[in-house]
Amino acid sequence: AQEYFSVISGHTLKLLPEFLRFFVAMQEFKRHYEPYKERCLRMTQRVALEADPYMAELFQKPARQFIQEKHYERVAADYIGKFSYACTGVSTDQITALDFLNVSMGILVPIHQFRFDEAATRARLGSHFIEDEIVAIDSQPEAISLKGASGNTYQAENIVVATPASVTQKLLGLAEIREACQLYVTHVKAQLKGALSRYELNLFPPSSEIILTALQWDGSYLIYSRTKEADLNQVCDSFSVLRTVDWEKAMYVMGRAYMEQRLNDRVYIAGDHNGLGLEPTAISGMYAARQILAKN
Repeated sequence: AQEYFSVISGHTLKLLPEFLRFFVAMQEFKRHYEPYKERCLRMTQRVALEADPYMAELFQKPARQFIQEKHYERVAADYIGKFSYACTGVSTDQITALDFLNVSMGILVPIHQFRFDEAATRARLGSHFIEDEIVAIDSQPEAISLKGASGNTYQAENIVVATPASVTQKLLGLAEIREACQLYVTHVKAQLKGALSRYELNLFPPSSEIILTALQWDGSYLIYSRTKEADLNQVCDSFSVLRTVDWEKAMYVMGRAYMEQRLNDRVYIAGDHNGLGLEPTAISGMYAARQILAKN
């Protein structure tokens, strides 16, 4: 039989000792993670990890092993692991302890939203903005040549490759990257089943192909799944599909492959290729920008 419980419930109180161990583990992580982020502004992530054995170990250790060592297995299975599954699309067996703890910070600190103003960015860049699809990169000691799908060729002294990991791998001829999860989102008008209809957000364990349901402002729902043809009747009494979005390569979260941020003195790589999230992505971009600006 399926078991349902809310975040604040008797089920939660029974696991209070494990929750305390979780919070202690998170505080320890935060003490190391904040200085790590500061270091990543000045040095590559590889060097920043090597500067702290605690962080270096987390990059290699499976999340499940970390959870077992810290003795909060039930809390992870019933609560934290579901949140992690909702954020990554994979179980704690498939991600590193570093990514798991980074994602878990979303339970303890505020999560903010932002909107990228494309029009304002284009206006600010003016004639410096060129829209093309780069299909090949040739890095030489004296300059970098970029070939566009338009047929144009561009020359640059420095470049920052800020593309999805598989695109970066192809453009730069990289040997190995982390594996990607798949996510499928269905926007529906629906009546959710039983207890599920009482909550704005429902999270499910990795054993379920349905990852989460999220109530929208207009009464519709977003349903996330890890399989393309997930049976929505598992969570809906009735539904009509409004739209679907498929991400065959949603997030690169599996494996221990490391992508260098500095390929050579002219080519830099930015993205969440070594650590999941928008914040690591932004920090890697800032590192690349600082390195280039320091040359002038």
